[in-house]
This record gives sequence, structure tokens and C-alpha cells, in this order.
Amino acid sequence: MKKVGWPGVLFILLVTVMAGCQNEEVDNETKEIGEDVLEEPVTITVMGEVMLLEDDVLAEFFKPVTDKYPNVSFEKTSHSLEDMVAAGQVPDMIITSNPNLYNHVEGETASDMSEFFASQNLDLSRFNPAIVADLEQQAEIFDTPDAIYAMPLSLNYGVLIYNKDIFDLFGVDYPEADLTWDNVIELTRKVTGTRDGVDYLGVDPRWIHALFRAHSLSYVDDNGDVDMMTDDFKEVIDVYAQVYSIPGMVGQNEENYGYGGMGAFMEERRLAMIPVWVTEVTENIPTMEEVGLNWDITSFPSFVSTPGLGRNVDYHAIVVPETAKNREAALHVAAEMVTDDAQRYLSEEVNRVTVLDNSDIRESYAAGSNAYEGKHLQDIFTVDPSPDRKPSPFNQELDEIMMDLRKKLAVENKDVNTILREAQEEAETLVKEFKKNQ
Repeated sequence: MKKVGWPGVLFILLVTVMAGCQNEEVDNETKEIGEDVLEEPVTITVMGEVMLLEDDVLAEFFKPVTDKYPNVSFEKTSHSLEDMVAAGQVPDMIITSNPNLYNHVEGETASDMSEFFASQNLDLSRFNPAIVADLEQQAEIFDTPDAIYAMPLSLNYGVLIYNKDIFDLFGVDYPEADLTWDNVIELTRKVTGTRDGVDYLGVDPRWIHALFRAHSLSYVDDNGDVDMMTDDFKEVIDVYAQVYSIPGMVGQNEENYGYGGMGAFMEERRLAMIPVWVTEVTENIPTMEEVGLNWDITSFPSFVSTPGLGRNVDYHAIVVPETAKNREAALHVAAEMVTDDAQRYLSEEVNRVTVLDNSDIRESYAAGSNAYEGKHLQDIFTVDPSPDRKPSPFNQELDEIMMDLRKKLAVENKDVNTILREAQEEAETLVKEFKKNQ
């Protein structure tokens, strides 16, 4: 296997990614936006809320801007956002992710960019439809339906990675693109078992709350009431129930229902399949090559009820505070980062899936490194990102409650309906307490 040598690995080890879309006609219109404001010397302060912004990473990331506008420089800030807000010195831009947008809008560290979009002929239709829907959902939550609170930057993509040697050992065909969770369960039955004294496991489905989100499920309804007693929630939990019912998938001790994630996949090499983000794969390619793992990649499994949809939309974005010292320059920088040229650079050289609705740029992912040479990388794009759940102030706390559900299935042997009812009751208690303290 060809060794991978590429500078983007360091960057990917530090961060996870996100994305969007754009068309060439609009790109031509916006090609020179910000020329005046970015021609003057300016230093943009950047907070990396979801990434570690070392100087070399900052330089690599914003290279499309500094190459075009050499008078623009970037400076990371190490202060906490809370401290900066208290001191009245907010950063010029914050790189965040869509799950955090709710907090930024509520805390007024994200400002409405809709007027800027209009002034620069920036059309939301340029972006991946799932991202557009999420931006609109974020605005609707705050009763500001026309607001745009963030500039999409890069997209993460759900994938399924698998160990080819295990499939060969059991004489089973490899997973194919556009597969469903039913397909994954059937494959798991075929590649779970003992060979030459080694216990092989078919799949690590990972955390249940992550799959709730992949299935676009919100814990609360539009009235703010917990609503988990639905067929869709049952559909997700049933995936785990079926996996854990397969002989050999649950060991004799309580630790054997969670299989160690990518670490176990690479090091123990007895796990056949695991659903992950594509960035998680990219960052681990050097390690997989070093240990000689015979792997490949395909699309994130869909649910039968939502064919063609993979993991939930997950994107990084730039938010610009209203009171930022260099707000105008920061907005123009954000716009420069979604031109075709900048997005192609991020896709090919920095290993970030584009946020643009542009299949040519999307399919150029990691092309600059040949990291996926010989792999079925393009198969991951046979499904689209599913819509994300509704933003909520208590999503994170409810996620933590759901982390015990696997144990209830695998170790305590509770049935799906009982588990769902108990989860509903715990969630209702938490939400009621949250509302009381508001």
C-alpha cells in the first residue's frame, strides 16, 4: 500500500470538519467582494471554539485570503469567550459548529449576516441544502425567520469504515454504497464469531444519542414537551437491540457492549465495521497504514424510513459578533472563504468537505494527498446529510441521559418499549427542572 505523506494530516488531527455549496455564476459575482476593506492592513482576531488554532494551522487555513490580500493577517486568541465578553473585547470572528449556534445567538455573540449576504449577492442556494435548512431552523427558533447567523465553512460527512480482512475471513461480500441499517445488521450476523481463537465483532454502532441525531430526532416537540414515544425513536433503539441479540456481540462483562471505537478498530483489528465521521478516518490513515490495516470506506447507513439520507448535517461555520472591532473585514474574510477557489483549496489540501452545492468540489476531497487512493471514497456521497434536530437549550443534558441506554439493552436485557418509556420519564424530569430554573 502506498504511504501517505501530506501536510493536511496535522491539521485534521486537531479538528473535525464541516461544509456547504455554491454555483459558479454567483462565485463570479462575489469574486472581488471585500476588495477595498481587505486591501488595507488589518489583523483579524480569531477564536477557534471547535478547533485548536496554532499559528501554522491558522496560516494554512486562511491561505486563500492572505494569498489574495497580503495586508490581511490573523491572530488567534487564547482567552475564553466569557472573559472577552465581560471585558467588552470580543474576537472578530469565532469558528464554531452548528450545534453551538443556538448558544451564540442566545448569547449575542453571533450577529445577523443577512444584510451582508444581500449586499454581496451571496445566495444561500449556493450551499448544501441541508446546511441551508439548518440555518433557517436556527433563525426560526429565535423568531427571526430571515436572519442568517453564520457563514458555513466546511462540512463533516458520516461514513462507514470496514476491515476487509474480516469479511474475507468469513467469506462475506464487502458493504456496498447506499446500504441501510438493516443491511448492516445482516452483515453483522455473518461476520460475528470466533476464528482461530479470536472473537470477531460485526459492528460498533456507537452512542445511541448520536444515532437519534442522525435520524433527525428531537427530544422535544414544537411546544417544548418531551416526545420520545414515537416509531422513529423505536427504530433507532431497535438497531441496537438487534445488534446485541446476535450471539457473540455482548461479552460476559459489562464493558463488552461498547467496543472501543476507532482505537479498537485499528489496534485490535477484530471489529468489522464502524460508523464514523470522514475526518476521523482521514486523521487515522497514517496509523492504519502503519499497522497494515486492510480497510475501505462506504456511505453512512440509512434508515429504511429515510432512504438516501446518511448522518446528520454537521458543519463548521464563522460567526461574527456585532461589536467586533473589525466586523466588516471579518465578514468579507468569511465570504472569501466560500468562493469556489477557497473551497476547492480546503477540500483538496486541508481535507475539508465543501459546504457548497458543487459536486465537482465535493468529489475533490483529499485529492491533494492521495490519502484515499484505491478506496471507495466517492461512495460516501451516495447519501445526503440528514436534517439536524431542532436546536434546544437542553439537548446536551438530554444526550447525557441517553448514554446509559446501551447498557440497559446489552447488560440489563430490558426491552425497547421499557427503555424508551424510562428515557421519556427521565427527559421529562430534566426539562421540567430546567424550565423551573429559567
